[in-house]
Amino acid sequence: MRTFNLNARKESINNKIKVLIRKSYGFRNIQNLIDMIMIVCSRLYYEIKLSYELR
Repeated sequence: MRTFNLNARKESINNKIKVLIRKSYGFRNIQNLIDMIMIVCSRLYYEIKLSYELR
């Protein structure tokens, strides 16, 4: 039987959102923050192919 710790996943996503909110000071509108949250908290962030390496 497989069990999942759902509380840990929720806390992880909550922490990511809080970090993004702290990073987002200076954004001109709220839609940019929402877009960043959707990209980082979804699997889309890992599927983007970049022509350079992130450090």
